[in-house]
Amino acid sequence: MNISKNNKVSIVKILISIIIFLLSIKFENVSNYRLFIFLAIFIAYLTVGIIRNIYTRFKYLYVFSFLIDILLIFYLEHNSKYLINYFLHLFYIIILVEISLSLELKYRITMSVLTLLISLIKYCILIYYKNNLGNISEMLFFTLISILATVIINFARYYKEEKEKKDELYMSLLEAHRDLRKYADVVEQYSKIEERTRIARDIHDTLGHEMTALIMQLEMSSHLMDKDIQNAKNYLNDAKTSARESLIEVRKIIETLKINNNNLNIFESIKEMSNSFSNKTGVNIDIKIDGDIVKTNPTIEAALYRTIQESITNAVRHGKAKNIFIFIICKFDVINFEICNDGFNIDKIKEGNGIKGMKERIYSLNGEINIESRESFKVSGFIPLDRGDINDKSIDS
Repeated sequence: MNISKNNKVSIVKILISIIIFLLSIKFENVSNYRLFIFLAIFIAYLTVGIIRNIYTRFKYLYVFSFLIDILLIFYLEHNSKYLINYFLHLFYIIILVEISLSLELKYRITMSVLTLLISLIKYCILIYYKNNLGNISEMLFFTLISILATVIINFARYYKEEKEKKDELYMSLLEAHRDLRKYADVVEQYSKIEERTRIARDIHDTLGHEMTALIMQLEMSSHLMDKDIQNAKNYLNDAKTSARESLIEVRKIIETLKINNNNLNIFESIKEMSNSFSNKTGVNIDIKIDGDIVKTNPTIEAALYRTIQESITNAVRHGKAKNIFIFIICKFDVINFEICNDGFNIDKIKEGNGIKGMKERIYSLNGEINIESRESFKVSGFIPLDRGDINDKSIDS
């Protein structure tokens, strides 16, 4: 119990104790010396309770103070002119209630049993001298009331403590959930920043290289325009080719940015991009996807998207493919992919910026990528998943 609750219990206890004590004084009709003894014991009883609530941090002293309470009430009852003073006997029930509200379980049981046993001493003496059914019934009734009060209060306290634990656990879980949501938002934001940084690097590395070559080609054609018209035209043709390739790269980057800003999942984005490419080029693209990522890292989505985008672009540009087959298999912790086509076989694969970009993306995610051109040009590999859920369903298009 905390200090404020102890104070409330102490105030209620003092008020009830004063009322019971005044009734017992009237019932006893005490005066003179006996009145002084009654008042001294009662004041000592109240003082012990007040001191106990002040020094709650001393556990053993706190427990021992209840024993002093029991002995003081027993001595007060001993000074009664009656063998059983029912008003004074009520103090034992007050002590039992306070013990049930204040002490830990292991001390609570011991002190409750001790209080009950000492409270029955007078009844045992009464039955010893006057052994009749009335006195036995009276003792059993008092014992039953004491036990019942103790059990009810202990159950009420147990229920209250369990409810507090449950509320505390709920608040802890709620706080943990909020922290997890914040962490997930931070991770997602970091992933987006990382992907934008990667795209900025692609722009710098790819377009920067192409633009530099384009400027040099234009400068050479300008320089040779009056001296060697044929070479000047060749440089201009090369410049047009470089410009077209740069435009393609820009479009790829824009498409990658789109997948992070629309409401489609990664598979729907891949299907949309493939369908758009098929409509524009006339190439047949067959996609088979097993499994569905509900939510995963945007960087992973971008890497998978750019790999498939680059693969189908290369299949048409270099292999003159008419049919492209895309297979994606999603498991709990990995995405496997394979893109193959029926284009021309290429004896030696020349790694340009596109292929290098694919490898960099996959390797940066601890994945693997293989590019083969034996019977058909094929790009395959896998990306491990660091966050996301997979549902076992198949999507065919």
